[in-house]
Amino acid sequence: MSLEKAIAQSDPPVERLRIDRLLTVQETSRALKISVGTLKDMRRNRFGIKGPDFIRVGWHVRYRATDIMRWLRARTRRVVRQRKRKMRTSKGRAH
Repeated sequence: MSLEKAIAQSDPPVERLRIDRLLTVQETSRALKISVGTLKDMRRNRFGIKGPDFIRVGWHVRYRATDIMRWLRARTRRVVRQRKRKMRTSKGRAH
């Protein structure tokens, strides 16, 4: 069977699937500016730090670009503006 025929007969057709680019551990490490060892620790959930979802392809570990972006968005923190406090003098009176 030809590849084209196999794709057409697959359920759902492969053409409709969105396949993300898979990044290697080294590419992910460079993109996130963290060491390969840190990624390894996060895969093992060491020290309570969970990294991005990953895929094992045989012995190889790969990361989907969308999983990395989702992981980063989940860790994004917004700055909350705080009200200004009145300065107090050493005698406890407000300025």
